[in-house]
Amino acid sequence: MRTADNACMRDYEIRQAFRAELTCLCANADPGTLIIDELPICRHSARADLAVIDGHLSGYEIKSERDTLRRLEGQKDAYGRVFDYVTVVATAKHTDGLFRLVPAWWGLTEAILLGGAIRFQEIRQPAANPQQCPLSMCQLLWRAEALDILAARGLAGRMRSQPRRKLWETIAEAVPLHELRQIIAARLKARGHWRVARSRT
Repeated sequence: MRTADNACMRDYEIRQAFRAELTCLCANADPGTLIIDELPICRHSARADLAVIDGHLSGYEIKSERDTLRRLEGQKDAYGRVFDYVTVVATAKHTDGLFRLVPAWWGLTEAILLGGAIRFQEIRQPAANPQQCPLSMCQLLWRAEALDILAARGLAGRMRSQPRRKLWETIAEAVPLHELRQIIAARLKARGHWRVARSRT
């Protein structure tokens, strides 16, 4: 049920509390897990509020009481192209609407304010994404990373002079999806920083 307390929860407060919970869970499961705030996806057409990268790519969208679900239609497509698993973290205000709006494979977690602290209750576990787009996944790669992947397969050749778009297309066509998931997760985890790499598109 929606309460006055729940209405006080702001987006950044839910995100901060959920990030802390993810950090604790990931530290116990895999200390090498990477948690990223505001991860751009699909060439910056959308941003995941939080992304968790371990052996998989998991995206999290946060909806507070003050949010609406209007933007989620476009976000839904972008999330579905990239992530292995997706979960919406939202207050009770949005639960019914989310069940109608998001795909059945998305997870749903409710944010609840109890005793002055934000707690989380899983309503539906996420399932594996049945519709990932290899090209959209490859767009997470920086130019140097894409060239390294091609070189490891003897595909670099004259590709070094090609724009990133062509590199991404070649990888998406050459690497099976199950292998591509593992490669991209490993590359993102291996980055020493998250400065946006500016390269020719």
